[in-house]
Amino acid sequence: MNPGWPMNIGAIRLPSPLSDSDFQQAYARADLSRQRKIDAYLHRKDKERSLVGDMLVRLMLFRHFGYVSLKVPFTADRFGKPHLEGQSGMHFNISHAGDWIVCAVDSSPVGIDVELIRTIDMAVTNHYFSDAEQERLNAVPPENKLSYFFDLWTLKESYVKAIGKGLSEPLRLFTIDLSVHEIKLISTKKKDTAWKFRQYEIDRAYKLSICAAKDSFPNQVTEVVWDQLLSFYMKER
Repeated sequence: MNPGWPMNIGAIRLPSPLSDSDFQQAYARADLSRQRKIDAYLHRKDKERSLVGDMLVRLMLFRHFGYVSLKVPFTADRFGKPHLEGQSGMHFNISHAGDWIVCAVDSSPVGIDVELIRTIDMAVTNHYFSDAEQERLNAVPPENKLSYFFDLWTLKESYVKAIGKGLSEPLRLFTIDLSVHEIKLISTKKKDTAWKFRQYEIDRAYKLSICAAKDSFPNQVTEVVWDQLLSFYMKER
């Protein structure tokens, strides 16, 4: 695919349950570093997320760049942001929550975050939200507070994942402004305000936000089904 085209965003709802046969087939195809990560998890669901996440990233890289190798491992920088070893210009980011795994692939840096909307202790906003964000959240009607909280949370997470610093970047030091039609980032670092944002709905119980270096967002998220993903992963290339 032409890297100047819109980014690709894929999402898969984890099959429940994932059959032992399907799991073992796909596990055998994974590179050794991925197998070790899978083996390190204690719980079956975490093993499945690790495996299926790897599969989804590779499918989306194939769709966007025509990249086919399943044996080149993903590595992470010192902040934990994954990248494809030995490849430049192929940017991706992945997130999972509940039953969903999502992935964004582009020719420039991108960050993605999905969260299940759930009851939380709003005291966490003192640590992670700027004063302006807390003020706007407090003004939201009670029935809409959780939705607004996860709008802010996923947008902020997508940004720190896009810049590659994770939670080492204090979330209180910048503001996501949702008061205007276009989502804006307000920061003392002028270069950071150029980042672009977009949200998508894949499930009413979840929030999905993306941050990217350029405005090349697709119109919709592509939902991938398990049989399709497994078939791609098992093909000899």
